[in-house]
Amino acid sequence: MSKREDGATTVAVLFIVVVFLLIGSLGFAIWAFSSRQDYKNNSDQKIAVAVQNASDQLTTKLDTQFAIKEASPYSVYQTPLSLGGVTVTYPKNWSGYVTSASDLLDAYFYPNIVPDITNESQTFALRISIQSQQYSDVVSSLTGSGSDQGMTVSAYSFPKVPGQVGMELNGAIESNKTGLMVIMPVRNDTLEVFTEGSQFINDFENIILPNLTFSP
Repeated sequence: MSKREDGATTVAVLFIVVVFLLIGSLGFAIWAFSSRQDYKNNSDQKIAVAVQNASDQLTTKLDTQFAIKEASPYSVYQTPLSLGGVTVTYPKNWSGYVTSASDLLDAYFYPNIVPDITNESQTFALRISIQSQQYSDVVSSLTGSGSDQGMTVSAYSFPKVPGQVGMELNGAIESNKTGLMVIMPVRNDTLEVFTEGSQFINDFENIILPNLTFSP
């Protein structure tokens, strides 16, 4: 092959390579332009889809949290932090009524609907009372004639607040009412947690007392 022919072959090869490079560059440019135009023309739609996807994910998360909460058989009540932040867990089908008419706080709990609290003969599933009286004075007033009433008295600490020691009373906790009561000093006040009657003793011992917490 002559030098002229060899040079011509080289030029032909280079030309073909350049053509392929130009075709590749042109193809990439067309793809990039099309993508840009697609994003430009459909950006609002794409944003809307992204927002909807984020909203769907949030809804799914909230639905899951709600389902978990609804699956729990319990509800929670907490007193104001100024009164020790007493937190009580109780069956979800119980209703509560809270007042401060006589003491710092009086709370009544009963299945479904809370009965008339002014009816002195009515018994309640759960009572929570916070009094401004000193702990020793409250204990003395309740246990002064405890032996005559058939009341048993023993030291008690809530499982979740083991460092605070109070007293458990079992028997005639009120006039014409028997039940189970725990008295506990909470800061400068006195906490009373009790159930009246025997039908709610199981819930009181297995749900209320094991889960009750407060800030001493």
